[in-house]
Amino acid sequence: MSITAKDLINQLNLTQSQSDHIEECIFLIKCSKHNEKIHKCAINMIIYKLKQYAHKINLEDVARLLAFYADSYLKEYINQKLQNITEYTYRPEEDFNFLRVSRNNEGQILRVSYRTSLLVDFLKDVFLIKFIGEDVAFWNGKEYRLGTSACLDLIGKISSLFDIDRLKPSDLYNTKLIKGALSQTNRANANLIPLKNCVVKIDERNPDIEHVKVQPISTALNITNSLNTSVKFDTISENTFIKFANTTYSKKADIAFNEWANYDPDVRANLEEFVGVCLYQKQFIRKAVILVGSKPRCGKSSFCDFLKALIGEENTSSLSANNFKERFSLSMLVGKRLNIGAELARGNLDDLTVANLKACITGDPVKIEEKGIPATTFCNQAKIIFNCNELPHFQDSALLSRFVLIPFEHQFPETDFTDDLTHDQNAINYLFLLGIKGLLRVLARVRQNKMGKTYTPLFTPSKRIAEYTAKFESESNHIIEYCHLAETKEDLIRQPEKKEFNTEQEYLNYTVKGAYIRFKAWCNDNGYYTKNNYPTCAKFKDTACRVLGIFTRKENYTNLSKLDRTGKARVQPLVFSVTPK
Repeated sequence: MSITAKDLINQLNLTQSQSDHIEECIFLIKCSKHNEKIHKCAINMIIYKLKQYAHKINLEDVARLLAFYADSYLKEYINQKLQNITEYTYRPEEDFNFLRVSRNNEGQILRVSYRTSLLVDFLKDVFLIKFIGEDVAFWNGKEYRLGTSACLDLIGKISSLFDIDRLKPSDLYNTKLIKGALSQTNRANANLIPLKNCVVKIDERNPDIEHVKVQPISTALNITNSLNTSVKFDTISENTFIKFANTTYSKKADIAFNEWANYDPDVRANLEEFVGVCLYQKQFIRKAVILVGSKPRCGKSSFCDFLKALIGEENTSSLSANNFKERFSLSMLVGKRLNIGAELARGNLDDLTVANLKACITGDPVKIEEKGIPATTFCNQAKIIFNCNELPHFQDSALLSRFVLIPFEHQFPETDFTDDLTHDQNAINYLFLLGIKGLLRVLARVRQNKMGKTYTPLFTPSKRIAEYTAKFESESNHIIEYCHLAETKEDLIRQPEKKEFNTEQEYLNYTVKGAYIRFKAWCNDNGYYTKNNYPTCAKFKDTACRVLGIFTRKENYTNLSKLDRTGKARVQPLVFSVTPK
């Protein structure tokens, strides 16, 4: 039976500082498996610290702990070190050449400093620091972690582990370390999906379950954001994933999906496909998802929690729509697979929020800032999902087209069994399988669109989603909302009894220009648009004609309030009409 670091620490009754050091040692052991020399040095260090901190050590527990985290071929080396633990002496500067250790006459450590160039070499050799895409990344033993903040945390952890005096992570990061990493820029492979124990590889050219393969985790693969699931196997073969697909099922999760979709197979297919694109680290669909459900206990939160259990807490951010305009918030998306936003409030979003949302949904460059770090740009890879009880207003049609609305119309009982899904590993494995199948459907349509002459929507067509989308567009488009007012059509198409007007106001009552002015006044009364952000008169005209089934034509009017230089008052304004020209 294996023992975890937490179990051993609890047994030893260590202080918080000592516990942190043991966990940092284990972190170094996990990260250094590819470097045998440093791997052994990390084992030496944890044995020394355990001897130093604990009055009584169960050597069998320590052996099991190290066997769990260290490479199996070092079992004999570990046993030899433990047998001689009573006589074991340790000088960290001998194992880690970047350390400068000052001691007193009794050999006790007074101060630990570092040699900058050697420490940088150590960090690069052990943690394989490089650029993946636009983001700096380091190896954490199972994957590369992305982002400046994560890299600064790594340097801080190493500083704490060795008790290095006056090491400022930001100073080291902003100098030699980052410059050295710049020469190792790499591109991530979206077809590689890392799990806890292996990597699943998708074949874009053959997007079907038979061509999904499994391969070992390796530092040579630019993999990031491992999922909280695994594929069981004795040895990896060509059919490993097919065996996983044929034996993985959760009745509980299957029922939950049917109820979340209110037993609509097309809505369920859209849910599965969104899970699938969250597994694929590429913004190729250029869409975000809004879960819409006005009923209490309709399942929006339980679905998001279940998805988060698969994606992983550390791979998920939680920016609300309004956070997208805040100075430091966007940096939280770096190195994430998924952003689950809080309830999307009904109302208009400001220009900066809209601009940043569009850029993040489509994966276009956006400016980010982190405290103490120069501003930079990055291309977001996290998929975005929002919840809402009522459909929000979006005055930007380009943003409107970036959302897929998925209705949640089922009402769960007071005790919702779906809450247990987040703790059911079999259900999480099944969710991963559903996501892979959904992703393969989407990729097959992408390939079909590249090869064919007609365009196929990437998500499964759904009548219910189409109805919600039409309602969403109607309620988000204030011109359409204005056209649906009972008195609007009559106001637009009314004709004057005579075509001669004494005042400008009388004249405007019967023209497209005047109707547009009245529309803007109505928007002002309802607080719909910010200053100078109204849709154009041409857009108002075209939308009104489309929605109300009317036309425009030029009319011969006489406007006596505006005489031209020759004294004539005849004009030909554009007016609305129930008949074509």
